[in-house]
Amino acid sequence: MPRKVGRPRSVTPDKDDLIAFGEDLVKWATEETEQLRCRFPQWYSLLHGISEADFDLMKRKKEFVPYYEQAKVALAERFIDGSVKEGIAHRFLRIYCPEVRQQEDEDARFNESVKRESKESVDEEEIRRLEDMLQSLKSRRQNI
Repeated sequence: MPRKVGRPRSVTPDKDDLIAFGEDLVKWATEETEQLRCRFPQWYSLLHGISEADFDLMKRKKEFVPYYEQAKVALAERFIDGSVKEGIAHRFLRIYCPEVRQQEDEDARFNESVKRESKESVDEEEIRRLEDMLQSLKSRRQNI
């Protein structure tokens, strides 16, 4: 069996191609069109035939990151400005807007802690009521 030698295949495009893809992504995300553009798969899968796994690798390359960030902001603006219907927009805004995701996570943690504290205080009150009832029953039994 022949032995393979040489440099392993790269799955991501070279630097110049990453920059060209990045410029195209920003153009796609910002240009006015009749077609609603709100998801990256519309660009990488339908337009360029790139797999999701390869796109994930591209997003990690320093040459592509600034363009990806710009495109993310451009898509997030579509959710905020009403271009995307509210019923769908609130689901995608969390994906494309890190500030929204951080705030929602923080709100969820706060609400959970309030719920937990409330449950603990209710449990303590319930225990006191039960202890009072037991004490009342004991005193009645002693009076019999």
